[in-house]
Amino acid sequence: MSLLRRLFLAALLAATALGAGAQTDTRVGPYLVVAAGRAQYDYDCWYWSSCDTARASMGKVGGGYRFGVWALEGWYFDLGKATIFPASDRLRLAGGAVTGAWYLPLGTQLEGLLRAGLADVRQTRSGDSGESRFTGIFGLGLVVKLAPAVALELGWDVTGGEGRNSGTTTGAAVSLGLRVGF
Repeated sequence: MSLLRRLFLAALLAATALGAGAQTDTRVGPYLVVAAGRAQYDYDCWYWSSCDTARASMGKVGGGYRFGVWALEGWYFDLGKATIFPASDRLRLAGGAVTGAWYLPLGTQLEGLLRAGLADVRQTRSGDSGESRFTGIFGLGLVVKLAPAVALELGWDVTGGEGRNSGTTTGAAVSLGLRVGF
């Protein structure tokens, strides 16, 4: 089963299981997010030339605790496996992150979101075993409340990676996710 299908099924189960006992005030308390979308890689081709971009399907799973307009979050993300030049090579960024988030109320059902933190990113690329590196992770988002404890989250996240014998990569992802507070 594909990663996107697994994430969707996990979100559906979480919403069903937690919806009945969910709290009514989502400004304080724990929450889970499951999201999927598309990632774009901007990468260096080894050391002597530069290359285009590549795209892949991505997914992320996270949880956090919200303290009013602030939150502390933990994430696992996989920006997907992209085909790069030459056509037989593959590139992937995946890892975990700890972020802080700030929410800006834009109405009764809509909030803006600014996210920043530190990520442990592993870049794997054909011909390079890759290694984990700590780097920054940043994000913007919109949270649309569907019910008191259920919301949709539209997000844009950016992070980077570096290979052992290959160049650096910047990965940017647009995702749509389900957020459940409890």
